[in-house]
Amino acid sequence: MTPQHARSRWRVRSLVAAAGLALLTALVALPAAGASGSSGRNGPANLGPSTPEGVDAATLPGGSVRIDWGYSTAVTDIARYVVRRNGKVIATVGGSTLTAVDPVPGSGRAAYTVEAVDTEGRSSSPSEAATPDGQAAPVHAPGPGSPAPRTRR
Repeated sequence: MTPQHARSRWRVRSLVAAAGLALLTALVALPAAGASGSSGRNGPANLGPSTPEGVDAATLPGGSVRIDWGYSTAVTDIARYVVRRNGKVIATVGGSTLTAVDPVPGSGRAAYTVEAVDTEGRSSSPSEAATPDGQAAPVHAPGPGSPAPRTRR
């Protein structure tokens, strides 16, 4: 093989590799660009994060309540979680945090829900409600589409 032939062969391989890389880059970029019908880890790219699951509420010594949950998934990263007691926001924590503490749960029954918010500002549906240590669900009726309270087991 002559040196000129080897250089020519190298150029062809380089062009084929560059074309393949460009095609791969275009295919990977489609879901990130929000192309219609494109899919990501959570289905179509225009959907928000999945609903956090496994929400649990436990009373700590001194009366505060610790709320724990599992990760939510989204096409984009999770920016934060919003924790509510009986529908009112009590905490907002970073996207890598899976626990919050309600230092002043008040008297009466409490039901806690968690929503995930992704980096594009889209929110998940509220999680199933969790009540601390087997409390009965709050007396007020949940709004339309609200999940039923879940009691800790």
